[in-house]
Amino acid sequence: MQTFKIANKLISNNSKTFIIAEIGLAHMGSLNIAHSFIDAAAKFGADAVKFQMHIASEESTIDEKFRIRISSQYKSRYEYWEKTSFKIEEWNEIINHCKKKKIIFLCTPFSIKAAEILENFNIKAFKIGSGEILFHDMFDYLKKTKKPILISTGLAKISEIDDITKKIKSSNPFAIFQCTSLYPTPPEKVGLNLINEFKLRYKCPVGLSDHSGNIYSAISAIALGANLIEVHISFDKSISNPDSSSSITFSQLGEIANAAKFLNITVNNKVNKNKLVKELSSYRKIFFRSLSLNKSLKKGNIVGKNDLTLKKPGTGIPPNKLNLIVGKKLKKNVKTNKLLNIKDFENE
Repeated sequence: MQTFKIANKLISNNSKTFIIAEIGLAHMGSLNIAHSFIDAAAKFGADAVKFQMHIASEESTIDEKFRIRISSQYKSRYEYWEKTSFKIEEWNEIINHCKKKKIIFLCTPFSIKAAEILENFNIKAFKIGSGEILFHDMFDYLKKTKKPILISTGLAKISEIDDITKKIKSSNPFAIFQCTSLYPTPPEKVGLNLINEFKLRYKCPVGLSDHSGNIYSAISAIALGANLIEVHISFDKSISNPDSSSSITFSQLGEIANAAKFLNITVNNKVNKNKLVKELSSYRKIFFRSLSLNKSLKKGNIVGKNDLTLKKPGTGIPPNKLNLIVGKKLKKNVKTNKLLNIKDFENE
């Protein structure tokens, strides 16, 4: 499987899952809110924040319908793109804020012009939405950058993913994201089976772009080997925005980030069972059992198998050494509340 870096973060089977906090347009065009998202994403353990760059005149027409109409203040989706977009100097401020917080800035371009702007900002990787899977002119431009391309597949057929990966595999490192474009995505349609299917098919890192609105899909995906996770985030899921139903809160983001650290350690550290048991020898003595009498016997009694039971601790004669004492004569009185000892028996 190919591996690559996004900034200083390695994307591979042996590295911690790369966590992307998708802000999208949840900032609603407010620079202050965008800064707040960056601060919170950095605080709760995301490796990157991801925005979207929409230039209405380059990507849309007045014929474009709303997926979810959240406010009457926008007459069309075209106008929505216009009013929620940032100016170049504002993007520069956002990027500098990410650098200050040591969190990677990512952004999805929805036009070649947007991709050019992001390239001028020296973005470390491009995330491409699944609606652009047939926009080959975009990929022709991205090929020139030689930078990693993170491809979402929410609306894509396998044949379309095949075509686009063939197009870029010789020029760009890339990752494929399993994604289901339902908001929110029900558990039976998350498609976790596709993570390893995509790894085998495309020989590349694979992630989950999740719209389930909970932490379970992401944590399950990490446990199944997802190299990247992207989740929509929100300060409050009751705040109306197009992605609120498919978002998680920042405290939930923190849980996913902690799970990624934990699972990276557990999955990548293989255990030798016999070696591990040696380390547990003191516990074996506490929890294991040794041979004892099931009733008190006096000196001179010959101990039979039916006289024996097993009691804790495991510091006496182990059960697999039964033959050492069966048929032997006691040389002293032995009570049932004591472990048997070889010294309790007469030498032959």
